[in-house]
Amino acid sequence: MKSNKTLLTATLLLILFFFGCTAHLFKHHPNLAEQLFEKRVSKSEKQVRKHPRDSAAKLEACKNLTMYGHVFVLRESEIMEEEDFTQSREFRLEANSLFQNAYNYGLESLDILHPSFQESFHKDSGVMLGKVTIEQVDYLYWTAAALGSMISTAKGDPYAIADLPKVGILIDRAMELNESYDKGSLHEFMISFVLSRPDSPTDAIEIAKNHFDKAVVLSGGNRASAFVTYAESICTLEQDRSEFLSMLNRALEVDVNADPDLKLSNIVSQERAAWLKERVDDLFF
Repeated sequence: MKSNKTLLTATLLLILFFFGCTAHLFKHHPNLAEQLFEKRVSKSEKQVRKHPRDSAAKLEACKNLTMYGHVFVLRESEIMEEEDFTQSREFRLEANSLFQNAYNYGLESLDILHPSFQESFHKDSGVMLGKVTIEQVDYLYWTAAALGSMISTAKGDPYAIADLPKVGILIDRAMELNESYDKGSLHEFMISFVLSRPDSPTDAIEIAKNHFDKAVVLSGGNRASAFVTYAESICTLEQDRSEFLSMLNRALEVDVNADPDLKLSNIVSQERAAWLKERVDDLFF
């Protein structure tokens, strides 16, 4: 089975949705952007405490914790991994805790909408999943993103890895309901997940490439993260250095202002693409 790291990378690049002003702050004033995110996280958790039976409030907390964990905590862990392993590990553990909380909020939000959802889900039953509607794909997506992130930061914990099929259950149901969700987010998630999932088919690479093509079409080619995800998940697996660099260059060519909804995602994705180009000799042999 392929390492969960590619799944984590895909999740990182997929969950970066925020207002355009935050994208500007992230690019030019990262400390202010982090403070803004922290306030957003704090506010959403206060709302959950104030309204414990509000499914929308719990979904918002799930989203914000997952975003914050990726953008400001896990990102630092990865950057510091080679320079200060101990500090990098501390950041990863912090991110893992955030993702655990986010996953709990996601499950609880679905449980409010569909009583007994958690019990059914933990028994690997598809009964309650079948009741989730197209209007609730957001809940499936973010719960899957939080769970995938939690598993990926658990660093080989067998109990966490055992939950990997649950990510597939959530995403597969979301795909059944609305495969074009959020301009191809589900297809981009599947680029790496199809290579990581325990039941990965023999033609997984071709399936992943098909998901990539659909993600590009649905985003109008404006999602830089799709190219980065392809580079990190498929090109490294096939050890295709030339295509790896080509995909990263395509990511860098995306106009970050073309789609305001994707601006922050594109800024972060392009930073990652540039960073990966510097590490190409470490990834190909």
